[in-house]
This record gives sequence, structure tokens and C-alpha cells, in this order.
Amino acid sequence: MRTCALGVTVVLLLASCTANRPGNADVDVTASPVPLSTNPDQQVVGGLRYLGGVHLSSRDRRFGGFSGLRVRDDGWALAVSDTGAWAGFQLVETNDRLVAVAGFHMAPMLDQAGNRPVSKSAADAESVELEADGAATVTMEQDHRILHFAGIDPSRPASFSARPKAVERPEVMTGWPSNGGAETYAAISAETRLVIAEDAESTSGIRRAALSAARGWTRFDYRGPAGFSPTDAVGLGDGRALILHRRFTPTDGVSAVVSIADFSAVKPDDIVTSQEIAWFKPPLTVDNMEAIAIRRSGTRTFVYLISDDNQNKAQRTLLLKFELGPQR
Repeated sequence: MRTCALGVTVVLLLASCTANRPGNADVDVTASPVPLSTNPDQQVVGGLRYLGGVHLSSRDRRFGGFSGLRVRDDGWALAVSDTGAWAGFQLVETNDRLVAVAGFHMAPMLDQAGNRPVSKSAADAESVELEADGAATVTMEQDHRILHFAGIDPSRPASFSARPKAVERPEVMTGWPSNGGAETYAAISAETRLVIAEDAESTSGIRRAALSAARGWTRFDYRGPAGFSPTDAVGLGDGRALILHRRFTPTDGVSAVVSIADFSAVKPDDIVTSQEIAWFKPPLTVDNMEAIAIRRSGTRTFVYLISDDNQNKAQRTLLLKFELGPQR
């Protein structure tokens, strides 16, 4: 039985003890506040300032496995799961701090025939991008492809019944590892899209990557933090992107790194590296971190991370919020 500690604020008490609030909700979700660290005084990790986070849980069998995330300026979030589902929900924030979610709803992601894919290889969604024209783009692993949807709106559950308007199978993704393909996809600028494979080509840690623009695809390589695999990215609108990475070892458990890289001048066969911004490892709150998103408010940039619980009771779905500090 879950209990609530005395002495917390009314806002946190409601966030941890109240089920998901209305707003076309069809998935009952509980949001329990989590600290940044076991050290209650720590509120900063690297270049990120912590602005609250929650452990999301539900008895609904559809819940979990979230591998891609985007957040709109109005506070509605769109997620995809690696079981082939959409999720839409609204962030509940007080004084800029994330305290809960509301209106959580999910629906299967349909194929071009209007059917729900039944095999893992057909349903393994790994990243999502909300495009400027209101479209949504989803990358699929195992059967490597990119799905383009029109009219997907996280605040409107009916929009999740849309079929892909186009399916793209870029030649640059041919031969990518079955379970280590397009984990990372992001709009780098108005014209350019980035995709990075999860698995390394060699012990050097190089990952295959490509940029798509009007002239077609440009293949290059990406080298992230040693020992970590890229799981998602989000563009900052100027050719740069924040990239999320994860690692698991039997001795150290789970850890994650957020870094920043500039993709504005990439040439074929370049090797792009990134600069680490924040490193998450115990005693910090961390799990199998899979997705990253941003939301802007004036000159401020807020960063959201969500973890993939693999629909395993031993893992958690964590949704964490930060503010990005100035970058050199």
C-alpha cells in the first residue's frame, strides 16, 4: 500500500496521492514526486538545474515502454512506446516545477492499412518529432523505417487514429543492427533532420548517423561519451542538438549522459563529437533514460527526460524536468 509522508507541501501531497486528473484521460496514472538525489540539497547536475520530477505508474497494461518524447509550448506532451503506442498527457507544473501529469491517454499506432502491428519488429517505435506544420514523425527500429503522420495532437485522443501518410526507408539506414537502429531522431533546423543508430560500429564507439535535407541524406559518424549509447536527441533550432545517452553495467548499474553537439556544418564521412552537459548516476535519480524533449519560455529552455521501464516492475517510468544553463 502506498502512503504519503507528512510534512510535504500540499502541492506535492496531491501529486503523489491523487490519480490522474480529467482531460480525456483513459489511463489511470499516479505521479509520485522524486528528488534529484539522495542529498536533498543537490538541485544542480552539470549544466542542468532540477525543476522537479515524478515517478509515473499505472496498472493499465498498455502503460510504459516510452522511448520518444516531445513537449509543446502549451504543456501537452506526446510520447511513443516501443510496443507501438501513442501517449498524450498534460504536464502539471507549479512555479515552473513539475509536480504531476493530467489527461493521460494512449492508443495503438496504426499502419498504412489502418491495422495495429502485432509483431515487435513492426511496432518498435523509438523516437518522435513534432514538426512545425503539425505533423509527427516516428522512427521505427528492427524494421528500420520512418513514419510520417499528419494531424497528431497529444491533446486530442481521436487524432491517434491517423494512419501514416508516408513511410520512408532511407538507404543510409540499410544494414543498421536490428535492435540497435534509429533510436535517435530530431529536427536540427527547419530543413534538416538527424538520425543516429544506437549500436556502435566498432570498439571505438562510433555510431552511424545521417542528416536529411533538401539535397538528400548525408552519411557521417557520431562518437558520444565513451561506453554510452545514444537514445534520443532534440534540436535547439540553430544546428545544435541535445543528445541523451544511457549505459548499464553489472557493477555500476544504470547511468545517463546529456551532451550537446553542433551538426550545422557536417560533411560526408565526418566524425561528430559532443560536449557533456550532465552525467546522471547513483545517488542521483536515474533509470533507463530513453527520451529527451525541450520547451521554451522566453529566453529560458526547459529540458524533460523520460525513462523506459520496459514494462518491468523492477524499473520505473521517471519524468524529470530541468532548466538548461548558458552554454559556451
